[in-house]
Amino acid sequence: MQHWLRTLLASSLALVGAQALANGMVLPDEQLQQDLSWLSNRGVINLSLSTWPMSGEEVQIALSDAKPQTTQDQLMIDQVRNRLAALKSSFVVEAQSATGFNPLGQGLGDTTTDQHQLSAIGQYQNQYVDVRLQGNAVGGEGVDRSSHGNLNGSYGAVKLGNQWLSFGQQQRWWGPGKEGSLIMGHTARPVTGFALQRAEQTPFESPWLSWLGRWQYQLTAGQLAHYDAVPDAKLIGMRVNIQPTDYLELGASRAMQWGGEGRPQSAKSFWNGLIGKGDNTYTAAEKSQEPGNQLGGFEAKLKLQPLIGLPVSIYGQAIGEDEAGGLPSKNTYLLGVEGSHAMGNNAVNWYVEGADTTTSLGSKEGITYNHHIYRNGYYQQGAPLGYALGGDAKTVTTKVTFSTPDQQRLSGKVTYAEVNPTDHANNRILSYADKMAMLEVGYGKTFKNGLNVDSTVWYNHAADVSTYDGAGVGVKLSMPFK
Repeated sequence: MQHWLRTLLASSLALVGAQALANGMVLPDEQLQQDLSWLSNRGVINLSLSTWPMSGEEVQIALSDAKPQTTQDQLMIDQVRNRLAALKSSFVVEAQSATGFNPLGQGLGDTTTDQHQLSAIGQYQNQYVDVRLQGNAVGGEGVDRSSHGNLNGSYGAVKLGNQWLSFGQQQRWWGPGKEGSLIMGHTARPVTGFALQRAEQTPFESPWLSWLGRWQYQLTAGQLAHYDAVPDAKLIGMRVNIQPTDYLELGASRAMQWGGEGRPQSAKSFWNGLIGKGDNTYTAAEKSQEPGNQLGGFEAKLKLQPLIGLPVSIYGQAIGEDEAGGLPSKNTYLLGVEGSHAMGNNAVNWYVEGADTTTSLGSKEGITYNHHIYRNGYYQQGAPLGYALGGDAKTVTTKVTFSTPDQQRLSGKVTYAEVNPTDHANNRILSYADKMAMLEVGYGKTFKNGLNVDSTVWYNHAADVSTYDGAGVGVKLSMPFK
């Protein structure tokens, strides 16, 4: 283990030397997304925050085009720039530890998968290249793993015109939700694979398409790790989101488990999967040619600031496990409302969000994230690739975050959840049926030397399963070196 860590540290240090730029990819980050949401909800910037990783260019352009009206607006813009610089620093050391692993999952930007983790991150980026090498030593409870070392968070990317082509283990998030995404979240360890997306969210130049407004897409293709039911199964994803007006954002996403050992992997099978053909099979012959396990759906976000001057946004997402009449069916749903306010020079973010991953609002159980061929389900190593609590969950969460000009952050979160009523074994994070309530309080501070400290205290009350019950404390330190 010591030799492994020394090798990773040396490899990371080899990337040090370039001045940190906000080019390339920006992985999901809780603090950054909160600050960008505050600016977006208040109409200071125009930027979609529903597709992660983002590109550094699109964030920088949004900040350059910002319309600050108050001192607090400008303070927040400066804070975002500082956070971007820290995230893209040449070398970063991170350490986090907790007394346990919180089974209720994490929201957007909190990519914790292990109880204990020590990371060394080396980065290099310029206008056309972005390389990140992250070595992690992990231990304790958490998502299933095959070793105590990994490269989660590592990738390499090249810019081709206005497109970033990347390969690696990047955490992803698709959708407007703060607590979860029904189709692509980051509770599981990142899937190793390729991705393609735009560098800038500029509108089409054609008058026939310019009405779509600013837009972004992601195409992904990777291979699932330790997927025993169908070894070497692939995960294919595609997504597009548009902003036809400054108050409305629309998105559509599709994901497919395809191929693998003993499954068809021809171009025809892939095409049938893309168009949803052959998804419903009944005979043995039909099942042998079924293209894969497919999910897809839509989302929308309505910003009230441009309409009535209220810094509040309403959003929703619907994802189906099947298709009927060309539209998703057997749907799961997510609905939320968020707001961003100023209190003097302080910023306040809040949201209330609910999700139901039962099929069609509870009409059926045992369907969401499960499949008769890909029997390990829409999971990797027992952790959901979609919503953090897995299939057949019902949950509602409210969270408030208060941040100050000297970069202190105080948050409080309350969650109620009903999980896994059928004790489905695919969900190894929440393996048993239960009803739980959680209270979480967080405090964070960024110091002038760049050191970022985040601490969390939580208490879970579980009605039935004692392993879900109890309190916990967690601390995370991050130190960038430029």
